[in-house]
Amino acid sequence: MQQILHIILYKILAFIKPEMDFSLRGIVKSVGSTVVYAGFAAGAFIVALRALDFLLIEQRIGLFLLHRFISIVLFIFFLSVNVGNIVVSYSTLFRSPEVAFLLTKPINPVRIFVIKFFDNFFYSSGTLLMVLVALLTGFTWYFKINVFYSLILFLFNFLPFMLSAGLLGVLLLLLLINTTLKFGFRKVVSVLALGYITIIIVFFQLSSPMDTVIGVMKFFPNVDGYFANLIPAYIKFLPNNWLAESMFWMAKGEIQQAIPYMVLQVSLSLVLLIIVVLVGKANYLKTWHKSIDFQENTRKKAEGSKVFSFEKPSIFKNPLTDVLLKRIFIFSFVNRHR
Repeated sequence: MQQILHIILYKILAFIKPEMDFSLRGIVKSVGSTVVYAGFAAGAFIVALRALDFLLIEQRIGLFLLHRFISIVLFIFFLSVNVGNIVVSYSTLFRSPEVAFLLTKPINPVRIFVIKFFDNFFYSSGTLLMVLVALLTGFTWYFKINVFYSLILFLFNFLPFMLSAGLLGVLLLLLLINTTLKFGFRKVVSVLALGYITIIIVFFQLSSPMDTVIGVMKFFPNVDGYFANLIPAYIKFLPNNWLAESMFWMAKGEIQQAIPYMVLQVSLSLVLLIIVVLVGKANYLKTWHKSIDFQENTRKKAEGSKVFSFEKPSIFKNPLTDVLLKRIFIFSFVNRHR
């Protein structure tokens, strides 16, 4: 634990260390970045207010149908964070010079694994998290949810929701690397892509927006009720549904109804965190070494695929052909660099 706190302390110091470029170019760059990010956040906040007003006031779809749509959007965001963490985690956990340096020190590899995961999670999901927080702020502002309950929704439902997506991503990455060494990169990535496509298709078949709209509109204009029978059984066990359900009950002012979904959300993220720590303890260092061997083998294969080489026998069986081609190559190289 002392080692983890030591590394975290210096990461925080490195983050807050002033590296401001006080030149005109540096100031313009910093101000420009701040304006862009603030613009995105303000834009997301305004879009949330306008969208809610349009759907609830003009289209009169009702709270239940609104939150079914939110659940679908959250499902897409969950997959986006999941895939993003797979891609970025490979760089931070297996290609980072910092990891290679820390592994040479007397530090338990699982501690490096956990620290780098959280480092990666906030790095890869930072912009998306900012936009989603702005949208969530617009939601709580529209329904006049007080700041305390808004923080509870963020800390005990929204953040664990994002964390679960990231934890699943790093677990898939470890599985991906180990299976790639056995079956090849293209096969494994093809299966993974096919799996994501299948998940999306199955989700929309089980949670058909059109069927939900038809079912709710049968009760028009009483569309603000809770139509539990319209939520498919399998969808009820998904984290995006728990977050949407919490938002629904908070919008109605019945906070106590949202608590069970928050408990489920936090419990899932904690269980996944424990699994990630155990898997990292058992496999991270082995997988890191395997990834290094895989990169080395890939490099050697790329070098060995050359038509002819000055370091090893050429693929040309005729020595005269080999010598002639190498002489042509040398003469052309010398003439080009005169």
